[in-house]
Amino acid sequence: MLKSCSTAVLAICATLVLSTPPAGAQSQKVRIGMIDPFSGPLAEEGRNGLLHLSFAAEKANAKYGTNIEIVPLDNALSVETSLQRLRQANDEGISFITAGFGSSYVQALIAEIGKNNTRNPDRRMVLLNHSGAATAFTEELCSFYHFRFDANVGMMAAGMVTAMGRNPNLTKVYMQNMDYSYGQSFAAASREFLSKRAPQIKIVGDELIPPFGRIQDFTPYIAKIKAAEANVVLSSSFGPDLNRLVLAGLGAGLNVDWYMRSSYNGSSLPVFGKAGAGKIYAVFENNINDEAPEFLAAWAREYQTRNDGRSWVWDRMRMMIDMLAQAIVKTKSADPVAVAKALEQATVQGQYGEVNIRPDDHQIQMAMAVGRTTTAFKLEQDKSGVGFETTARLNREEVSLPTACKMQDRPK
Repeated sequence: MLKSCSTAVLAICATLVLSTPPAGAQSQKVRIGMIDPFSGPLAEEGRNGLLHLSFAAEKANAKYGTNIEIVPLDNALSVETSLQRLRQANDEGISFITAGFGSSYVQALIAEIGKNNTRNPDRRMVLLNHSGAATAFTEELCSFYHFRFDANVGMMAAGMVTAMGRNPNLTKVYMQNMDYSYGQSFAAASREFLSKRAPQIKIVGDELIPPFGRIQDFTPYIAKIKAAEANVVLSSSFGPDLNRLVLAGLGAGLNVDWYMRSSYNGSSLPVFGKAGAGKIYAVFENNINDEAPEFLAAWAREYQTRNDGRSWVWDRMRMMIDMLAQAIVKTKSADPVAVAKALEQATVQGQYGEVNIRPDDHQIQMAMAVGRTTTAFKLEQDKSGVGFETTARLNREEVSLPTACKMQDRPK
């Protein structure tokens, strides 16, 4: 398994070898190929995701007696490399793929897995999407062989805008998003929900920017936000783009609330630290500083202790692996079609209630929350000097959206 790891993640891969289940556990190994960036501008996202998934696999193996192994496959944020890694995984007999830190390559993987499953029905593959949020994946591009365990763009926009609409002090919003499918979808969904759920907030800016670290200096963009007299910025940007935007705004003394979909991530929160306390907002499925079931609170504490202060921020990865393990146990096999059908019936406990996959489109359904950074916390998040305090709870009905998915590839 180590031969599939990039140099940047060899140390993590080495720990995975030690996380196999004890004697007496189910003997059939189920390998999950993780096709995500472990090098390049989003390498930190990939490494953090690998830590989350390996921890979740270890816990699921102990709980269910399964033998799930995460195999990291570095795509360097490249669509072509992602497809090469997919072919590599197929050649090695890996039937389950997980990916999600870039909607462009997730879209390519959905299409290529569909082609493979048509051409090679005896070597079918299933994509477990942990973070790729573009709405189309569970709409016009929906497939029986694709499951999304993250909220989609529309759900995220609905949650953030609903929370904004509850704050009467917010009156002028400036939107900035990356200029590709994910950012475009978030902008469109935000416009729709602003008119429906926050009609008192006027859009004073709506721009798309070149994605993935191409902009080094955000000073001109901060000047435009200032000129528009916005008092809130709404964005789905992540990684270096999010960090540079917020840092530039804080450095310029821009007085706005920052509603940033990904500010919760471990690659961003330490960058803002105390400088953005009380002003940085995020939408999430779990919050280590919010009231939580004891099993999840203990999970978060153990993860942080074992990973040098890193925080458990993507509970969807626990839910994904747990539901997969349930499906493996239920079917007593690793057959991708049988497991996929069982996944449609699996449920798991999230921080804010029961979570399931909707069979109609394979989109996760869950309650969520919005919160802001604070220096008053129970657990420091990612050595950032802050944690999150929840400011708005969003029930399933508030973030669950109808689907027009018509699966054409559901096997009989």
